[in-house]
Amino acid sequence: MKEIIESFFRERSLVNHQLASYDDCIPTGDNSLSRMEKIVRSIRVGTDEEVEDEKGGLIKLDVIDQDIIIRVKNIQLGEPTIREADGSDHPSSPMECRLRKLTYMSPVKMDFTIYRNGVPTQPEKGVQVGNMPIMVRSRRCNLHANHIAGDRVLHPTTSDEDRKMWGDLLRQKGEDPLDPGGYFIINGTERVLISMEDLAPNRVTVEINKRYAKKTEVYQRMKELFPDAELSNVEKINKSKEEDL
Repeated sequence: MKEIIESFFRERSLVNHQLASYDDCIPTGDNSLSRMEKIVRSIRVGTDEEVEDEKGGLIKLDVIDQDIIIRVKNIQLGEPTIREADGSDHPSSPMECRLRKLTYMSPVKMDFTIYRNGVPTQPEKGVQVGNMPIMVRSRRCNLHANHIAGDRVLHPTTSDEDRKMWGDLLRQKGEDPLDPGGYFIINGTERVLISMEDLAPNRVTVEINKRYAKKTEVYQRMKELFPDAELSNVEKINKSKEEDL
């Protein structure tokens, strides 16, 4: 049994579900439609018409005397970088972002095509539209076995030599080889996504909270009709009659 457990955790970690979910969402670069690409291509702004084609998402601008439509597709996620004050960029590492209180993130780029009265203009390739935080040890992380050794792809789960080399490279970058990752670094602080299970939907939960000086009753309710809504809290503080006077 011990050998089975050790074999399992050599390939998977306790945060494997976090890493697998993030890797499944971000673009892969092999021309397959990722979840992010599917979201981009389903964008419909300024119109309710159903458009089924390969031109990407549709944004219709409200412009007088002109019919302007922007089509977006091919979302790309670059390597994690840091932009300095002088405008220069260089690859970033989680440890540098921790020490400098920066966000470990990558530039997000997309392709745009503008249609003016039905006539397309020259497509704009790789336009940066923002930045996206990168999960540490994910497929896009600079510490991943696919990137940490430059052009060489390491296979630490199947090769003892690659496993030792990967650990040495992690130590050189100030990282703990036993750190499983699965978290983000936002303004120098490690942040993790917490999974929450709603065991009693649309039910009121009452608990006594004594974190304040006064006795507090906290009522919690999750809207069943809006599963994406945050938990609603209503607090009732009991006061004595002398305080009311």
